[in-house]
Amino acid sequence: MKIFLPILFLLSAGVLCGQQRYNNLELWYDRPATIWEEALPLGNGQLGAMVFGQIRSGRIQLNDNTLWSGYPEPGNNPNGQKYLPLVRDAVSKGDYDLAAGYWKKMQGPYSARYLPMADLNLDFDLVDTVITGYKRTLDLNTATASVTFRSGGVVFKRQILTSHPDNIMVIRLTADRTKRISFTADLRSRLNFHTVRNDLALVLKGKAPIYVANREAEPLQVVYDKIGEGMNFEVRLKVKNKGGTVVYTDSTLVVQNADAVTLYLSEATSFNGFDKSPGLQGKDPSLKSQEIMKRNYSKSYEQLNQVHVKDYQSLFNRVKFTLGSDEQAAKLPTDERMIRFNEGNRDDRLIALYYQYGRYLLISCSRPGAPPANLQGMWNDHVQPPWGSNYTRSAHGLLNFTGATFPESIKGRWITMTDADTDNDGDNDLILGSFTSMDVQGDSTSEIRKKLFSENLPLVVLRNTRRF
Repeated sequence: MKIFLPILFLLSAGVLCGQQRYNNLELWYDRPATIWEEALPLGNGQLGAMVFGQIRSGRIQLNDNTLWSGYPEPGNNPNGQKYLPLVRDAVSKGDYDLAAGYWKKMQGPYSARYLPMADLNLDFDLVDTVITGYKRTLDLNTATASVTFRSGGVVFKRQILTSHPDNIMVIRLTADRTKRISFTADLRSRLNFHTVRNDLALVLKGKAPIYVANREAEPLQVVYDKIGEGMNFEVRLKVKNKGGTVVYTDSTLVVQNADAVTLYLSEATSFNGFDKSPGLQGKDPSLKSQEIMKRNYSKSYEQLNQVHVKDYQSLFNRVKFTLGSDEQAAKLPTDERMIRFNEGNRDDRLIALYYQYGRYLLISCSRPGAPPANLQGMWNDHVQPPWGSNYTRSAHGLLNFTGATFPESIKGRWITMTDADTDNDGDNDLILGSFTSMDVQGDSTSEIRKKLFSENLPLVVLRNTRRF
């Protein structure tokens, strides 16, 4: 069957169907990020990275979308039903404080927390303190981030990508003069971790907590199991240098006087399915991170980038969308354009860029074979993130996936139907259903609808939706 994904707004005559490649699909800034929200997101559906673009002390914050606190538990409250009549009675009497107290006793435990994995820190040695020509970019055409600047008469360039086909992050460091690249790299985490040197690689081994509180007033905030429960994870970093020297320690790798450097980063968690204990029944993350590194380390940045761009553009290039022709606005940094726009200045190209940025984010954080996008996509820097950065069936599935132009991002996880009238009012209703283990390809609409309602799968039903 064909699955219809509604577009959230009507595309005007500015929608182009040809093969034109746009040069203005770029977020760019003339300064580094100073806070996490200003960093540029990269992702391959499993590994997420936030690139700050600092000049001397570069930080790349890392996530894996299977890294959560906790372990499998029913999440039910068997005593909840007995409080329902008490809630109703208190509401009917106007005693809402009492009703709220009973209502809290009906609830089950709060969900687990989606967690940050690690930080990759690059501390660069630069001779000159004067920096000119700084530019930090996110190219939506190629899903790559870059930083360029001039220091001491040398032009430095740093390119970063996260590849879905090869499941690896790669960083390319170059300069237009020889022997000018020197830095110290380390890996850290906000969770329990330690680092070791292993097979000419710097390796971070970490452990997730079994419990993270959802309110500051709770007596226990972050709890680790000393015996073994809780998800394990590993991050592995290797370097390939042209010229210069490389020295590994148990906590750092140090590059001196190189002409060019390529950094390879692989990672994995012990996640072994929603119904398996990640600490006691989990996979060995070391085996996977080693396999990914071994498979990709012999490849050059150019080879990995070519495969990455081909895969990404097979999704992104399905839509060409342009508005307006304000060349002067397009020459400004993206943050300045946003300020002008908020002040009432027209910038139609910024609207088109914003639309394509949303598509880029969904491609980057939701791919087949990995969990769907959570409340923050896949990018999170907090051990106690807002709303747990979790899954909320009531809204977030709709917000993240409705309007997608690539059903691959939801295949096997979320599915939409519009030819169902659930309330018999004559209008079609949009249904979002979660399919975690059921193959629905080839099923008719009626067969899928029967599965949805007969097997009590989680649903979101939007009444009276119509096709645009």
